[in-house]
Amino acid sequence: MKLKELLRPLPDEWIIREPSGNPEISSIACDSRRVKDSSLFFAIRGTAADGTEFVPQALERGASAVVAENPIEGLPVPMLAARPIRRVMAGCSNHFTGYPSRQLALTGVTGTNGKTTVAHILDSIFRVGSPSLLLGTIKTSIGTLQEEAGLTTPESLELHRILKKAVDQKIERGVMEVSSHALAFDRVFGISFPTAVFTNLTTDHLDFHKDLEEYFACKSLLFNRAYNKDLKQAVINIDDPFGQRLAANTDADCISYGMDRAADIFPRHSESTIDGISLHLATPWGIHAMESPLCGRHNLYNIMAAFGAALAQGIPAEQAGEGINRLGSVPGRFQKLDLDTTFSVVIDYAHTPDALRNLLDLARSVCQDKIISVFGCGGDRDRSKRPEMARIGVSLSDKAIITSDNPRTEDPERIISDMTSGLAEDLPNRNWEAITDRKSAIARALEIADKGDLVLLAGKGHENYQVIASGKIPFDEEMIVKELLCLK
Repeated sequence: MKLKELLRPLPDEWIIREPSGNPEISSIACDSRRVKDSSLFFAIRGTAADGTEFVPQALERGASAVVAENPIEGLPVPMLAARPIRRVMAGCSNHFTGYPSRQLALTGVTGTNGKTTVAHILDSIFRVGSPSLLLGTIKTSIGTLQEEAGLTTPESLELHRILKKAVDQKIERGVMEVSSHALAFDRVFGISFPTAVFTNLTTDHLDFHKDLEEYFACKSLLFNRAYNKDLKQAVINIDDPFGQRLAANTDADCISYGMDRAADIFPRHSESTIDGISLHLATPWGIHAMESPLCGRHNLYNIMAAFGAALAQGIPAEQAGEGINRLGSVPGRFQKLDLDTTFSVVIDYAHTPDALRNLLDLARSVCQDKIISVFGCGGDRDRSKRPEMARIGVSLSDKAIITSDNPRTEDPERIISDMTSGLAEDLPNRNWEAITDRKSAIARALEIADKGDLVLLAGKGHENYQVIASGKIPFDEEMIVKELLCLK
């Protein structure tokens, strides 16, 4: 495609300086290492680096044109200055790939907690009928093809590559986790989400967003036709205060869900055990009975969200119920390890105060003996949630071990100090201790576990690595537990 054809759909006001030439464009990149002959290179200013610094490398690798926010003088190839540059990149990528999202019935799922589980339930429902696209934190599945996930929501260039691949495979439905970062950085700008799901909004990412209101404003973009122009139906948790506000202001046909009759979808009856949930859901389409191997109150919310999104798209209730029943587990979400021990070990991704509270409440509902929790807080992230995480973990566990969780460039002992700052140190029956090294903390939890106890490893979930100052190191908690128990 010629450069000027690629730029044709962009609004005139985005263009600051027109390119001087019209070369052929064979690919688009914003990482100079991915530039090939005849690539269009987007020099984007990020949080860690300025893409204009990598223009020489892009030219060496064969870039035939460059886009930046401000003019760059003296380049040997055509140069376009345009803003907002991330929307320009999303628009060019969308046009270059043939607007693939318009050929998919995409559901976008956003919220602080529950995105991954809702997305996996919906994917399971879709796959009862035909191949599906799943794009999320744990994995990307394009029909039968699997790709390793990176960011919860990748950059727009990568997103459109995946969407085009799904269309080429004749896939007709898909579900995508949509993070607040993806909305703030316009990674999903121009993507068609006829159905949008809101799970909840709690304290998280306040290292990035200045406050909860800004965080909520980002999430709300998905439910606004000025941003998501193909929006038709919104499925919203109205037990959440932010969900109530969103339901009152969305442009879409709103389908609400919650625990009582104020919602369009609510449980007439439900029972939850360690083996799963059985329930009767009241919906605008009638009352439907179903069972799920997932367990806990938070998963009841996730099931309602997915069921509502499926039926809103015209999927038969029988297919939705079958898909819900088929999904045995979600990796790293209350994942019980297969061990030959008298106690149980569960791995979970809970890394926010609300998620940790839900997790420990679920653990208490299925365990009559001691709950031994191991958890921490990530480095270079919102410090305000650290004392609250510690209070929740200590108050809802019989024994809590506070440790590291992706300390990144921060001193792990400082993170732990932040967490324990509000905890009493001198109680005679103090039920917590701090062990900085996470493997040692896990070893301590296994050491003190007795018959019938539940050891809960929170925060890492599906991740098989730790992020420390020097980068990522291997850290697979399932393998570590088996190693410590000599069960490899």
